[in-house]
Amino acid sequence: MITWINRAAWNDLQRRLAALEKREPPKVDAAKLADTLGWVKLAAEEQMPFAAAVALDRLMGLLGHAFGWQIDFILGAPAAGKSAEQFLSELNQAPDAGEPA
Repeated sequence: MITWINRAAWNDLQRRLAALEKREPPKVDAAKLADTLGWVKLAAEEQMPFAAAVALDRLMGLLGHAFGWQIDFILGAPAAGKSAEQFLSELNQAPDAGEPA
């Protein structure tokens, strides 16, 4: 499915994403991230799907803490069962980075 948006909406989306990218993400514990990546790799090598799922869930939690808005943007629309139009509409109504909510 292809979604068309007008140039003004596209430019606004790009402006908002640029503002969001300038935010300083929270710090992630590098040791926890490396440990979790190690568990994901081990579970995949040993073909342990449940362990891999648990490790991936933990990894997504760590990444979500550090890069929450990017994860929400990438996964938000399909995970919420929203169309691209609904998701872009909600994004367009969100306050800009740096503005009070």
